[in-house]
Amino acid sequence: MPAVLIIIYLFIEVMVTSSFSSAFGGGTLFLEIIGTGILGVVLISSTGAHMNESLMKLRQGQINPQDLMGSTISRIVGGVLLFLPGITTDIMGLILQLGFKKFGKNPDNNAGFRQEDKYTEYNDNDDIIDVEVIDRKDK
Repeated sequence: MPAVLIIIYLFIEVMVTSSFSSAFGGGTLFLEIIGTGILGVVLISSTGAHMNESLMKLRQGQINPQDLMGSTISRIVGGVLLFLPGITTDIMGLILQLGFKKFGKNPDNNAGFRQEDKYTEYNDNDDIIDVEVIDRKDK
């Protein structure tokens, strides 16, 4: 089965690449391959900074763990697909990069994932004074 999928992919890749080359020329195809390769390398190399930013958002409760994993995996796989030469892989890489950012966000996704301070209870009682109790043992 994987061999059949590879053959189907190669057939689609040859058809799309030849159509692109005949429509826009060989030089444009070359520039597209070089440009998306550079973009893929930049995306893969900036994944560490993206992870740090996403982890901070996770700690603040702005995103949930599924969004964190989805954005990181789509960034890495999309970068690898953009790095590989070929129009079809570039299209799939761009879909992974742009698709999850625009269409993958559900406004209700963060429900239940907001981190709450479990030690502070807010109420309107201003008469409470914070004190420290020290146990003393008399000798």
